[in-house]
Amino acid sequence: MFSTGDITVEMNVIPGSIGAALLDGDQRLHYADVIRPRRHAELLLEYVLNLDRTELYLRSSEQMNQKQSNSYNELLVRREAGEPVQYIVGWAPFFGRRFPVHKGVFIPRFETETIIEQLLRFIPLRPITNQPLTVLDLCCGSGIIGLTTALEVPDSYVVMIDCAEAAVENAMVNRRELKLTDRVEILRMDAVDEFPIDWHGRFDFVLANPPYIPVTEMAKLPCDVREGEPRVALTDEGDGLSFYRRWCVTVPKILNHGGRLIVECGDNAAPSVVDILAQAFDYVDTARDISGMERVVSGRKRDK
Repeated sequence: MFSTGDITVEMNVIPGSIGAALLDGDQRLHYADVIRPRRHAELLLEYVLNLDRTELYLRSSEQMNQKQSNSYNELLVRREAGEPVQYIVGWAPFFGRRFPVHKGVFIPRFETETIIEQLLRFIPLRPITNQPLTVLDLCCGSGIIGLTTALEVPDSYVVMIDCAEAAVENAMVNRRELKLTDRVEILRMDAVDEFPIDWHGRFDFVLANPPYIPVTEMAKLPCDVREGEPRVALTDEGDGLSFYRRWCVTVPKILNHGGRLIVECGDNAAPSVVDILAQAFDYVDTARDISGMERVVSGRKRDK
């Protein structure tokens, strides 16, 4: 019996087999203090063997050749040394899809899927209109929020912005591969700047996963996050709340009547973010992520 965290399967562990390699990787990454070591071992093995997760277990008794074993070992060494697994394999899973992720770009997390879930929940509540849904993705990184929105809501037009050149380039690559060039606009822009005047009253939703790690907490992050991912995508160099304060000033201007702001926040930060957004938005609410943490806060544009 072998548990993968969300599925449990029968697996015969034969020396030299895929199953044995998976168990070995799990143990090695566990001793290297990797969070979710088995999932990371799976991702590395999927990459080496060009199999999906299910196939790893269905074919667990098959033997690996020497080249495959050597390649897998090399990747395990890189992961043990602290290199993020998503950078090694070149992609990250998000909302049932694989998104290419390059070095220098923030790595998508499963928790952020809660933003999409909340967006889909609120769409039916917006004022009736014949116009396409208009969405702005702030601090877009690799583009997973905005691009997923465009895929999940075919009748939408999405604008994505980020201040980092590497993020904009990665988002453009992903947009092209997903054939969304006609419905997704990508701009290099700082999310704390004043938005263009012609954006006023333009958007139904503004979505964001901003840098929210307090600078005092940066040293406590896992090494692969602290040293492997871009610092500008992790912290605001303050208390982790500066982006929310700024958006209380700028975002209401660009939302249309009934528009909503939906943002991700840090562990245990939801009450503070609720208090901040309540100064400028109505119907402020929270949503829990897959682990049960209050992760997403939303608010509707206040009627004047």
